[in-house]
Amino acid sequence: MLTPWRYLLRHLKNLKPDYYLGGRCMNKSELIDAAAKRADLSKDNTGKALNALVDTIVETVAKREDVVLVGFGTFKAAERAARQGRNPKTGEPMKISAKTVPQFKAGATFKNAVLSAKKKKK
Repeated sequence: MLTPWRYLLRHLKNLKPDYYLGGRCMNKSELIDAAAKRADLSKDNTGKALNALVDTIVETVAKREDVVLVGFGTFKAAERAARQGRNPKTGEPMKISAKTVPQFKAGATFKNAVLSAKKKKK
């Protein structure tokens, strides 16, 4: 007989990440297909353009420069200060060092589009 814990674990490992988000996730190839159709370009050229765009954003943010796409959002590098944490296994205090992490802040047009789509869905 399965204990509730084992039952839960058995079903959780079969779930895909989109279930955690409460919706469907579009993967890279689906994004390329949709963009190619909308821009009336080949999938190959659209894939190359997407890869170039992502590579450029990553390289720019890695140099600690912001990438601002008006209406869509801003990609930037943010500093996280050093802090005190706890080892989850032992409970002992530990030092978490400072680090730089990438951040994205959605623009107003993007936020409003998501908000209006959510209202239409209800």
